[in-house]
Amino acid sequence: MIEPDVFTVVHEFKDEGSYIGIVNVFAETEGRRHVAVFPFDVGFTGLGYWPWVITAIVLVQLQYLWMSGHLSRWRQRRRSRAPELQILKGGMDEGR
Repeated sequence: MIEPDVFTVVHEFKDEGSYIGIVNVFAETEGRRHVAVFPFDVGFTGLGYWPWVITAIVLVQLQYLWMSGHLSRWRQRRRSRAPELQILKGGMDEGR
């Protein structure tokens, strides 16, 4: 579908980085000039908001475990557990 008064420019950027786009339009019917200036990035632009989202989810989960008492019960079980030696029967040395 072709739209009237629509102009498209395709440019292949050789280097990644930060750029500034400037678009000048002169409207003959209005006798005015319109200028648009906008920054944009080409290539890798970072991780975005994902590290913040993951950190927030982990913190909410830890707060839930702490407030519900699961975390303190888990720590108590770890402290009270004594190491024990288990002797397993069977295996290759049984016939000797």
